[in-house]
Amino acid sequence: MDTVTLRLRLGDILREEERADADWGAVERMCRDLYLSLEPRSELDYPHVVEHFLSDVDIRARDADYGKSQRIEIARFVVTGKFADSKPVPGWILIPFAIAVTALLFCLLV
Repeated sequence: MDTVTLRLRLGDILREEERADADWGAVERMCRDLYLSLEPRSELDYPHVVEHFLSDVDIRARDADYGKSQRIEIARFVVTGKFADSKPVPGWILIPFAIAVTALLFCLLV
């Protein structure tokens, strides 16, 4: 499976969930089938939220707020193909590390 196919299948699931009369049994089957087709994970790079989305059908069916937040994240991936599973580390965070390494080297050389 490639990323385009993954995004299309996730889009199908989103459309079913967002219907006023969503068939949660069908959603669960679609999620299970997609999840099984993603194994092994190493073949395809996709956001971690996809695994949560595919395994949390029952929670989304019960909790509208949780479902909405997951659908927003998945929709972003479906539409753009981009994702950010983690936040980038700001450059300034390395300053204390650089100071510590410099101090250690200075102590070892003196």
